[in-house]
Amino acid sequence: MKYYFYIDETGDHGLTSINEDFPYFLLCGILVREDHANLMNGDIKALKQKYFQTDAVILHSRDIRKCNGPFQILFDLEVKKSFYNDLNTVINKTPFTVISAAIKKEDFLKRYGVTAHNPYQVTLSYVLERLIFCIDGLDKNGTVEIMIEKRGKKEDKDLLQHYNRIVDSGTYYVKSDRFQNRIQ
Repeated sequence: MKYYFYIDETGDHGLTSINEDFPYFLLCGILVREDHANLMNGDIKALKQKYFQTDAVILHSRDIRKCNGPFQILFDLEVKKSFYNDLNTVINKTPFTVISAAIKKEDFLKRYGVTAHNPYQVTLSYVLERLIFCIDGLDKNGTVEIMIEKRGKKEDKDLLQHYNRIVDSGTYYVKSDRFQNRIQ
């Protein structure tokens, strides 16, 4: 069986200035079986067509909450209620597994000081290890395709280098061949 793992982050991964209102960095992914992912993607396209007459709109939670850009339609409270009901229906009917890791940056810096690694890289390593453990438990022959939301050229390049190191060299808990056998 094939699976998809969709990853996104919230919070700033930087350690030089920490936002007191949100001092965390969180990396979260959902693991979805291919057949369920196909249904979910179709449902999301239909939702986008219904509300925006295009499926090109990107569902960023911040833009939705702030009613930015195409989400200005959500200032109409009836439309907002209907949109959230439809979105919740898509989410509730799709079976998925959440795998996430969070770092409270201030505590992370206190513990590791100048040797503290990039929180994005630390959480990615942890999440990918748990992904392998999860796939092992779900399907002995399962493979997974990973999709990470783009961030910026430099950030994407750094992240790809770290991802390749994980897959090529493994981690303390997962050897490289396990990553290579599971990840497409």
